[in-house]
Amino acid sequence: MTQPPSYTPSLSDRSFADDCRESIHLARNHAIGINDALAVVVMEREGISEVYTFDRHFRGARVRVVQE
Repeated sequence: MTQPPSYTPSLSDRSFADDCRESIHLARNHAIGINDALAVVVMEREGISEVYTFDRHFRGARVRVVQE
């Protein structure tokens, strides 16, 4: 059985580089960790507007936090 090719984003991948730049900006301006910021950026790009989490860092980070 062959393994599916893995994708490793590189800085030459324009959308990945844009996502990284936007997540740095978001992290700096909203006191959110870089990983959470990247998740928010990707969620916005994919049209996802809410996150189910107890992670307080997502509050005020341009997504609706749902804790139900």
